[in-house]
Amino acid sequence: MRRRRGRVLRATQSVSIPITPLIDIVFLLLIYFMLASNFIEEQQFVVDLPRSSKGDTRTKGPIVVTLKRNGGLFIDGKEASETDLRKRLKQLSPRAKQEGLEVRAEQDVAVRRVVKVMDMAKEAGVKKVMITTQKDTS
Repeated sequence: MRRRRGRVLRATQSVSIPITPLIDIVFLLLIYFMLASNFIEEQQFVVDLPRSSKGDTRTKGPIVVTLKRNGGLFIDGKEASETDLRKRLKQLSPRAKQEGLEVRAEQDVAVRRVVKVMDMAKEAGVKKVMITTQKDTS
């Protein structure tokens, strides 16, 4: 034992770290990051996209326009008309116009329909138009 200013210091017993608060903090952080993460929400219907050997498999713009072979047009998964699309494009904020537009057209959709959507986007001032394809695995 050592003496210090007239007192006797005794060796203390083992020091324990309380684990319960640490576990609580870890779980709170886990919950926070799960809630704060950006989940990609796929559309409710299947689109038979054309295949491409180059490019990304998924890009996300502010608006996703889907063209079906039966003539259907969907804006962010909701059925719409070309007039609705034109109105929506004109109402976009400048930041959204910078981010671009994603066009998902099935393989059998006529090129003129895709070009028409691209022209509407350019008329509305959208800076970037992306066409989504599937990665060719063969």
